[in-house]
Amino acid sequence: AQAGAEAAAASPAPGQAAAPPGLQLTGTGYNGYFLPVGAYEGETSVMGVVVRSTGGFAADEVVLSIEGLPPGARAEFDPPVLRVPADGQAQARLTVFGTEEPFRAYEDDPPGNLTFPVVIRAQAGETSASLDLDLLLLHH
Repeated sequence: AQAGAEAAAASPAPGQAAAPPGLQLTGTGYNGYFLPVGAYEGETSVMGVVVRSTGGFAADEVVLSIEGLPPGARAEFDPPVLRVPADGQAQARLTVFGTEEPFRAYEDDPPGNLTFPVVIRAQAGETSASLDLDLLLLHH
């Protein structure tokens, strides 16, 4: 009877599915679709990155990364590694530094902007979560 009582205490309320152990990744401070950044030296754009744990998952080292940046662009996470408590969250600040390099291929007639699909990833061992968005590189 004891084991059954413990199992009942750990189960979700009726009608609610338990979230599997893992990570969820969301962004703040942008419109949910794209992050604009100027193409010139020194121009940056900033957004928040929130990592939440689900299903009791906890990690001392959740490494943040970004893939798909245009040539010459770079990004920094502050901090680059998060500690996420069980069923809690942690956040970082992502700064993307603009670049003019992709526009150089167009010589005398560059487009007004270019779009690059990027993926932000949170990785803790075998467990990961990702957020897809477009980086909109603005050529003024």
